[in-house]
Amino acid sequence: MKKLYLMTVFIYVAMLSSIVYAETNLLDVQVEKLQDRVSIVFVGDTAITNYDSVALTDPPTIVIDMPKTTCTPKEIPVSSGGITRIQIVQQKGNQTRIIVGLIKSIPYQINKIPNGLELSITNPYADYAITGIEVKEGDDRSMVVISTNGAPQYKYFETLNPSRIIFDFLNATSGAVKDIMVDGKSIARVGVQQRFVDPVNVARITVETKESVPYSVLTQGKTVLLTLKKYSITEPPASTEKKAVKKEKLKSKPSQTAVKKTYKPEKKGQRPITTKKSQVIQPKVAVPKKITKKPKGQTISMDFKDADLLDVLRLIAQKVELNIVPGATIKGIVNLRLDNVPWETALNLILKAQGYTYVKEGKVVFVDTKENLVGELMTRVIPLNYALAGEVMGGLQSGILTQAGKISIDVRTNALIITDTVGNFPKIEQLIKELDTETKQVMIEAKIIEVYLDKTNQLGFMWNIKDFLHGFEMSSLMTQNTPMGDRGELVYGKVTSGHNINGAISAMISEGKANVLSSPSIRTLHGREAKIMIGEEIPYQQTTTQLSPTAQTGVVQTNVVFREVGVKLTVVPFINPDNFVTLSVKPEVSSFKGWAENNTPIISTKSSVAQLLLKDGETVIIGGIIDDHGTEKTNKVPVLGDLPFVGRLFRLDAKENRKTELVIFITPHIIKKTK
Repeated sequence: MKKLYLMTVFIYVAMLSSIVYAETNLLDVQVEKLQDRVSIVFVGDTAITNYDSVALTDPPTIVIDMPKTTCTPKEIPVSSGGITRIQIVQQKGNQTRIIVGLIKSIPYQINKIPNGLELSITNPYADYAITGIEVKEGDDRSMVVISTNGAPQYKYFETLNPSRIIFDFLNATSGAVKDIMVDGKSIARVGVQQRFVDPVNVARITVETKESVPYSVLTQGKTVLLTLKKYSITEPPASTEKKAVKKEKLKSKPSQTAVKKTYKPEKKGQRPITTKKSQVIQPKVAVPKKITKKPKGQTISMDFKDADLLDVLRLIAQKVELNIVPGATIKGIVNLRLDNVPWETALNLILKAQGYTYVKEGKVVFVDTKENLVGELMTRVIPLNYALAGEVMGGLQSGILTQAGKISIDVRTNALIITDTVGNFPKIEQLIKELDTETKQVMIEAKIIEVYLDKTNQLGFMWNIKDFLHGFEMSSLMTQNTPMGDRGELVYGKVTSGHNINGAISAMISEGKANVLSSPSIRTLHGREAKIMIGEEIPYQQTTTQLSPTAQTGVVQTNVVFREVGVKLTVVPFINPDNFVTLSVKPEVSSFKGWAENNTPIISTKSSVAQLLLKDGETVIIGGIIDDHGTEKTNKVPVLGDLPFVGRLFRLDAKENRKTELVIFITPHIIKKTK
C-alpha cells in the first residue's frame, strides 16, 4: 500500500513538472489584409498564454516577446497596410521575439486565439478607387469633381511652370477613369496616372490650367472638389501706397498766403493750378508709381489683412520667380505688413507664424510641416570630382538612405543619381563631400639588380649588406600559399632613411659584383594596385578541339599563346597618418626550364605576399632568390688549339658554376599636394 502511494505521488509530480516546463513551438505566421486592418496570426502547437508587447516610435516598430516559445528564425517581407516586414528571432532562454516594422506609428491590438495570438493593426491606407472625374465651367469659376468609392486620403501641390495642380491619392487605383481634354476658360486638361510608391499604390490626378489662379480644395464624403476662382490677385503694397497718397493729398492744402511765400518751382514742366475763386500757385503732389517688380533675390514689401495663406505664397512665388510647392494640408490666414525685407525672411516669418517651414532646392521651394516635409521625395544628379561613382554608391547604400531612397550611377559623367526624401539630402550631401576628396598619390621607385655571389658572400647579398648598414632591419617571410622549393625562402629587409643604399649598390657595380637589370618608377593612387613586369614572353602553340554541331568529327584549332617569364612586382600602397605607407607587396619570379611532352613550356615560379610598414622614403629590400647556373670557358693557343685530335694539347676547357642572387629594392614616395 505504501509503495502504491509513493508511485502515485511520483506520477503526480512528473505530470506537474511537464505542465510547468511545457514549451510552445511557433509553427506558422499568417498575414491577411482586410478592408480596415491587417491581421497577423501567430500559430503554435499549443496555446500561447504568456507574452509581452511594446510599441517603439523611432523607428516605428511593434515588438512581441513570447517566453518558453521556440521558433524557426526567418524574415517575412510585407508591403501592405503600412507594414514593411515581420522578423522572427529565437532568443536565449527559449524566448521568441516578433518584430513588426511599420511605416509610421499605427494603433494595434493583440487578441488570444486557440493555439496562438492575433496581432490586429489598423490599416492607415484603406484600399479604394477613383470612380469618376467631372469638369464644370462657370462664369466666375471652374470646378473639378473627383469621385471615389472610399474615404479618400490625398495630398496636393501646385507647379507654376507649367501651371498645374497635382493630386496624389494614397493607396488608390485609377483604372476606371481616363484623361479628359477640356480646353475651357481655365482648365486645359485633366490627366490620370497610376503610380506605385512602396508600399502603397498612388493614383495621380493632374489638372493642367491655362494660368495660375487661386483655388480651393474641399472633401465632401467620398468626393474631392477643386474650385478655381477666375480673378487675379491684387498686390497689397500698391493699394496701400495709393491710400497713403490720398492722405497726403488731404494734408497738402496750404493757405493762399503760405503758398505764395514759400513755394518756388524747381522743375521744368510744373505749372500753377488755377481755381475759379482766385489764381493760387500750388505744388503738384507727386503720385507714387506702382511698385515695380523687384529683381530676383532682392527685397519685397507687402501688406496683408485676412489674406489666404495659399494666395500669399503664390504672390511671393510670382515676385521672386520661384516655384513654391505647398503641402496638402497647408492653410491659414495672414495678417502681416513688411517693408523692404528679403523675400526669404518674409517667407520664413509668414510660415513660422502658421507652424510651417520650407526647404529650398534650386528654383523649387517645398512648404509643409517639418514632419511632412522630410517625407517629400526628390531626385538629384550629383557629379563627383575625385572619387568614382561606383565606389561612393556602396558607401551611401550602407544605411544613410531611407527606405524610399534609391541610387544609381552615370558612368559617362561620373555622377550619382539619388532619389530620397528632402529632409535626408543634407546628410547625403555631407557624406558625399567627405567621400569625394582628392586621393593621395604614391611614387613607387623600384630597382632590380643581379648580384654575383662568391666565397665572401655565399649566404647572399641580404646577409652581407647588414654588416655595413646600421639602419638595416631584416625579417624572413615565407610565401603564404606557395612553397619556395629549391630556391629557398624570400627575405625582406628594410633600410631606414638616412643610409646611402645607392652608394653600396654603385660600389658593387663598379667592382663587377652586380648588374642593374631594370629601375622602373610608377605612380599610383592610395589603395590602387601598381604592376611592374620585367621579362619576356615565351610563345607556344595551343591546340583545341571543338565539336561541330552538324558533323560528328571535331574541328581542330591551333592558336599561339604567350607566357610571361621574368620578374613581376605587384604593389598596393596605403597612405597612413604621420607620413607612413603600408605596402602590400607580391613579388613573383619565374624562369623557363624547358619544354614538356605536349610542347608546353615548363615555368618555375616563386612568389611571396607581405604587408610592410615604411616611412616616406624608406626602402624595402627583397632578396633570397638565389640561382646556380654553369658556364663553359675555353682558353687555347691560336690555330694550334683548333687542330683535330692534337688540339686538346693546346687548349684548356673549364666549367664554371656561377651563383647569382636577384635583389629587388622598393622605395615609396608620398607625392605632396601642390597649391
